[in-house]
Amino acid sequence: MKYEIVKGYLQVTLSGLVLLAAVVLVVLQWGNASAFSFFGQNRSVNTAMLMVCCAVGGLLAVWMCRLLYRGVVTLYRNRQAEDRSGGQG
Repeated sequence: MKYEIVKGYLQVTLSGLVLLAAVVLVVLQWGNASAFSFFGQNRSVNTAMLMVCCAVGGLLAVWMCRLLYRGVVTLYRNRQAEDRSGGQG
């Protein structure tokens, strides 16, 4: 068996177990409420929805960091190309 196939099976198995654990955790928290302060206003919110919103916010933060990095790299490459061409263009 090739290394890449074993690596693929491990990645699928581990990520599947982590996602399953996250789903079970959210389902088990569905009926619970948590105290949450939102811009100074104290609220009681569903713990499961709070966890889902935090997960979505985390993914958005990762995507925005990647977008920021890609933008910086694009600007850097364009400036390098402009400097090599003598600033004309």
